[in-house]
Amino acid sequence: MTIIKLDGSAPAGQAGLRKPQSANVSTPSSSCCLWTAGVLIWGLVIYIMTTPSHVADGHRSAVDEKLMSMATTIKEQKSSLSKQMDDVLTKLSQQKEALLEKTLPSVSLLGVVGKGHHEEEMAKLTAEHKEELAKLQDEHSKLKEHHEVETSELQASIEQSKAELEKLKEAMGALTMDPAKFCAECPFNYNGLRTSCGSRRDFLMGRHGDTLEVAVEAVVKWDANCLKKDRRRRP
Repeated sequence: MTIIKLDGSAPAGQAGLRKPQSANVSTPSSSCCLWTAGVLIWGLVIYIMTTPSHVADGHRSAVDEKLMSMATTIKEQKSSLSKQMDDVLTKLSQQKEALLEKTLPSVSLLGVVGKGHHEEEMAKLTAEHKEELAKLQDEHSKLKEHHEVETSELQASIEQSKAELEKLKEAMGALTMDPAKFCAECPFNYNGLRTSCGSRRDFLMGRHGDTLEVAVEAVVKWDANCLKKDRRRRP
């Protein structure tokens, strides 16, 4: 028989006995947290299984459009530069021909026909024709001076055209890239779209009808990592 004191304490010999602890009981708030976590996990699973494919398609479409636009811009720039170079080459050729006409024929004109003719005329003149002789000498001097001015202007124009042509060549060189420097296996990652530089190049050639040169130039313009590491352009 167990005797319990009025103060609630156990009698001697039973002092070591303790009232058993009650087990933790889940509260309504903890159950709510578990339910919320479960909903979030399932929502994340559904997002991973469905949404990314649509997002990736959207990203790919946006990248495709921008990449094609860049390729078109490069083609237009190169076409414009080519036309300008052709125009300058034509002008340069005409200037050289004009200079040649001013140089070689002028030797015979001034040195043989012109000067010879004048000297012949001057030889026929007598002392009483000094005024005519002076006019003839003045005409010859003006003709020679005019020829020298025209020749000098043509030479200056030729040098200007050459400088213009060099600038156009430099601009064309900045747009042009050797396909051998292209890294086809390098990754092309943009805003969730993960593919390769070679895949982007092939897309432009197959879908947009670009040449190999324009395709690699557009891809590299977008992402410099598509250049082989030891051949990347320096800024």
